[in-house]
Amino acid sequence: MRLRDLWLIVRRNLARRPFRTGLTVLGVTLAITLYLGVEAFSAGMDRVIDDGDHARTLVVYRKNRYCPQTSFLPERYEQEIASIDGVESILPVKVFLNNCRTNLDMVTFQGAP
Repeated sequence: MRLRDLWLIVRRNLARRPFRTGLTVLGVTLAITLYLGVEAFSAGMDRVIDDGDHARTLVVYRKNRYCPQTSFLPERYEQEIASIDGVESILPVKVFLNNCRTNLDMVTFQGAP
């Protein structure tokens, strides 16, 4: 069997059931798109984690107050915190939270200076 004969069989088979051919093409396209999306997301997360070493952020709370809505620090602490070795900048922020639990594994800060 020559390559031209094989190509003729493939074309005939694809044209015989166009709906099945379309579903197959759609399935393969979806699988490739999903794979590329997951890989892109994974690469992006790796990049974010690697770049995180350059921009470390420390959030300061009042003792035994882990919820920003109940932890108010005096403004004079700004100079005291800035005088600590290794502190590059200070930014007082008013934080608005939609939920404040004792679990601090993941907290979304939506604040403005």
